[in-house]
Amino acid sequence: MSSHYRSDIDAIKGLAIIAVIFYHIGMLPMGFLGVESFLVVNGFLIIPPLVYQLQTGEFSPLRWLSKRIFRLWPIVLAASTVCLFVGYQMMIPDDYENLAESVVASNLFANNILAAITTANYWDVVNEYKPLMQMWYIGVIVQFYLLYPVILVILKKSFRRQSVKRRFWLAAVSLIGVISLGMYLLYPDTFSNKFYYVQYRVWEFSLGGVAGMTVSRLRISGHTIAYVGYALLCVLFLIGFKSLSQVDTLTIVGMETAPGGDMIKITLTIAVALLTSMLLQTDVKTGRLLPLLGKISLSLFIWHQVILSFVRYGWIGSFNPLQIAIYLLFTLFISLLSHKYIERIKVQRLSSRLIISTLFILSTGCAFAIYRNAGVVRDVPELGITRENPYANHNTEYIDQIYALQQPFTSSGPHVLIVGNSFARDFACIISEYDVDNNLEMSYSPYVDNIDPSTLADADYLFIFGPKDAIPAKLFSKLKPSCKIYGIGTKSFGKNFGIYYARRNTPGYFSQTIPSNPTVDSINAKWRQQWGAENFIDIMEAAKLSNGRVRIFTPDHKVISFDCRHLTPDGCKFCSTRLSLDKIFTSHSNE
Repeated sequence: MSSHYRSDIDAIKGLAIIAVIFYHIGMLPMGFLGVESFLVVNGFLIIPPLVYQLQTGEFSPLRWLSKRIFRLWPIVLAASTVCLFVGYQMMIPDDYENLAESVVASNLFANNILAAITTANYWDVVNEYKPLMQMWYIGVIVQFYLLYPVILVILKKSFRRQSVKRRFWLAAVSLIGVISLGMYLLYPDTFSNKFYYVQYRVWEFSLGGVAGMTVSRLRISGHTIAYVGYALLCVLFLIGFKSLSQVDTLTIVGMETAPGGDMIKITLTIAVALLTSMLLQTDVKTGRLLPLLGKISLSLFIWHQVILSFVRYGWIGSFNPLQIAIYLLFTLFISLLSHKYIERIKVQRLSSRLIISTLFILSTGCAFAIYRNAGVVRDVPELGITRENPYANHNTEYIDQIYALQQPFTSSGPHVLIVGNSFARDFACIISEYDVDNNLEMSYSPYVDNIDPSTLADADYLFIFGPKDAIPAKLFSKLKPSCKIYGIGTKSFGKNFGIYYARRNTPGYFSQTIPSNPTVDSINAKWRQQWGAENFIDIMEAAKLSNGRVRIFTPDHKVISFDCRHLTPDGCKFCSTRLSLDKIFTSHSNE
């Protein structure tokens, strides 16, 4: 094994981390592809020595895994501990509960699994405010460290006579990569699962491993080819570049900032992986800055999102160039310290391992206790939450109670059918707050395509979330002629409630309002035209003041939307008094 230091490898990592950071800022919609380069480089550095140890009989599973886990654990535990401390000061209970859940998963190197089960979408806007969302990558790395040696050991025992030959190991690594790539391309799973789960990522590690095992024989000579490769990599990262002004108004990391559909992302993922493996076959001088960033890329990867998410959560909703520069310099400073004092800790020492183990127990235990208490660490009267009764007002469960209404009508009516996603469930909650005497019977269906025909035929009122032109005409033909049909509009109360909650100790806390979102207004105007003004439910209009700005709190100081998208129980009560529901249900008001 050569000990020759290759600055170009760190340069690739430096370029990749720049892409990832500016993706999270919102300026590079395709910057998330930098992670693909990290995976290939990781395979390049890890698989050849692993194969060597297996070939020579020096491989020890315990030593192999212990060395790599204890290299990653210090920085993971440090980030988790900092997040728990800062989150205690800043976060509302729902967000702090989610953070605590993420801390447990991160400490166990399973955040990718948690993300796939919960958010299930790397591009969801809520990830902007998750300090540990980037830990999915660490989970994939550790699961690779655990899984890959097992596969190679099985192959070695299956082909005992061939396992001493170099070409056997090259074939084995290649075969594993081909199988994983086949699953990535052909297996009928969601793109989100293919993004998060290790089995769909193994081909990238294997690609790097093949490059590492053949680099001495297939090394590409010529600086021109290498520089063209770097240029192409930059071009892929720069696809869809947005200025800061566009970030403020258009780009939300989550609302599908990456242009195109899943196949475009898959194609670009493969292109970045192939380009990276090609560059690993070169050895060119790349200056000093990129290799420096590459050396501290792990710390940059961990801390850039921790800092960015908390800044967004509590202080700055939109950045200007000066703020971006300050953020980048501060992130660089913290990462340099982290690389020197955390990453390079002498994990072989017993004292270091005791400290790491103690920090793991304490941070994981605290996080689990916070999660069990629903993230409630103080009374939040504006959300109806107290430490003594943390589950008194669990907003997500309040909205999801509407799922229980997925059943046919059983009474004589009036029958109200609600159709659509969580925004439709929000409106169902509004009706529940309005109809306190239960004169109305509600039924709910998440999708237009699977509504029970008898339920559809019995409906006296039909409320559907979304544009009218997206609803099949045959659905309306199955309704009774007297059925009243309404469309439900979309809504937004900013990006995150945390930035308002951070000002809870200021005199104007309950007077906070936000400007109306022009994109949401435009969508609602279009839908209103389709449904007709008299048959359109615009929840945003119910929350607006006379000056056009949008309320954050009700007049009695209760939060309208806990996540800036869905309504709290108090928000539903408030909207039920502001919408013209009496006019809608007037024909049954005396029944």
